Amino acid sequence: MPIITPAYPQQTSTYNISTSTQVVMVEDLKHGLAVTNEILQGKSDWSKLFEPLNFFQKYKHYIVLTARASTEEHHLECLQPG
Repeated sequence: MPIITPAYPQQTSTYNISTSTQVVMVEDLKHGLAVTNEILQGKSDWSKLFEPLNFFQKYKHYIVLTARASTEEHHLECLQPG
């Protein structure tokens, strides 16, 4: 599944996508298509496409990651690429 970054220069970011991530993305895209089709057929309005997801009901397991730095300078150093 090719994934192209929306920045210049365009690059593929497919190497960041695992099989399980691809399954989730395809599922969500199919859901978005189904809702959009309902909207275009007049069965729903656009607000349905933007209904919030209840993350904690949909996903049983997840990781919370908190990153901290002792100073703003250290924080900015962490944001710099390699």
